[in-house]
Amino acid sequence: MNKYAFCLIAGIGMLVSSNVLAGNEVMVTGATAKSGATALSFDVVSDGNAVAFQFAVDLPGVAEKGIDTSACTSGLPKGWTAFCAVKGTQVRIAAMGGLDSPLPAGVINVGRVGVSGLKGTAVVSEVEFADRSANVISTKGSVDLQ
Repeated sequence: MNKYAFCLIAGIGMLVSSNVLAGNEVMVTGATAKSGATALSFDVVSDGNAVAFQFAVDLPGVAEKGIDTSACTSGLPKGWTAFCAVKGTQVRIAAMGGLDSPLPAGVINVGRVGVSGLKGTAVVSEVEFADRSANVISTKGSVDLQ
């Protein structure tokens, strides 16, 4: 392959990957052990403009007592204030960093929860990212369970 073709392919690859990580989005990934317990990790992809976000994760079949939220917001940057609450079969997370503390651009780990008794697939809902002017700048969420 000549160097021009390589540069073109590399350039297209960088454009595609930058578009994938360009917006504000919640990603939930997880794995289930043989025991049936599931570990879910919450990450956000930030464009560097969000000063607050909130989202909910619906966990079908899980009782409130089957959700361990002790590390739910443990990955957020210093200076960010957050809460994690369980309501029924749903984990709700809200976080804010203040007008002078937007999330850095890139993939940021929010935290993780342990779940027992998950029946089906978790669903991300009620996603909102806000900028310094309190405008909603994104409402995307995705789940990848293995």
